[in-house]
Amino acid sequence: MKELTIFLKRIFWLALILIVVDVLLGQAIKYLFNKQKSGKYFITSYALSKAKEDVLIFGDSHAAEHFDAHLMQDSLKTSVFNLGVAGQSLVFYYPLIKSVLSYHKPKLVILNLDATELVYNVADYQKMSIFLPYYGENKFVDSSINLIGDKEKFLALSSLFRYNSTIGYVLLNTSAKTYNKSYKSLGFDPQQGDICKNKLVADVDSKINAKGKVKFDPLKLKYLVSLIQYLHAQNVQLVITTTPLFNGMEDDNVYRLKLQGLLKANGVQYWDYANNTGFKGNCNLFSDPSHLNKTGADLFTNMISTQIIKSQILGGPLK
Repeated sequence: MKELTIFLKRIFWLALILIVVDVLLGQAIKYLFNKQKSGKYFITSYALSKAKEDVLIFGDSHAAEHFDAHLMQDSLKTSVFNLGVAGQSLVFYYPLIKSVLSYHKPKLVILNLDATELVYNVADYQKMSIFLPYYGENKFVDSSINLIGDKEKFLALSSLFRYNSTIGYVLLNTSAKTYNKSYKSLGFDPQQGDICKNKLVADVDSKINAKGKVKFDPLKLKYLVSLIQYLHAQNVQLVITTTPLFNGMEDDNVYRLKLQGLLKANGVQYWDYANNTGFKGNCNLFSDPSHLNKTGADLFTNMISTQIIKSQILGGPLK
């Protein structure tokens, strides 16, 4: 009995030491984490608590790299911030937008969706690990962490687990001075170079077999409709965009048709630039076949700004 008592005491003290170390090291990493000045975590942190601009832009790399927030701000004469995060999908945008709306009501939300956005992809759920450092931030974040897997909601109780994969990234973005994806760029992530020399013309989005077997993601469909309804209920203007592609997109692509039909049924303005002739086949405007370079982004941003002004969705002619 005495030996069991000693064993249990040792287990208790070992557990206590591990908990204390976990908390202390976690707080140290959190301090550095919050010092980031650029990158995906800076953008996510900004969205979760600080984004109070009139026009907010959400989406993946096509949003981050194609909407020059400074240029748009100058054109619209109102505050703009680009909250695009590369590699993410609707399962990420949904909790992010709901988080913003819990403390701020923008005048306009621009949500950029690839024409293939509604496809099911298990990787989209794995990428929800981006929310691990924000465990406990709000119910939208915590529910997204649950989507990663059954164990994550328990493992997230550990500070070290939450920050484990971020340390190198955090150190880079606390020390590096970069314009891209920073407050200085208003979240914009400009790309340089063009594809004229290397002739990279294979575009993944445009090569999807429109007649093949399609697996839509029911949760993405649910999230998109829910976001539309919620924004409408809050009287927040919403525009869905699809940005230009070097090779364009087939008109009968099943993903594209599904997205068009869903948005039309829910009364949402859809500004589809995938096949815009001003961009399609113009290698000078693309850094790769599906991403615009800075020149292309500026041209696209001016087009979007002009369309916003003409549509008067911000409350009338802007001066």
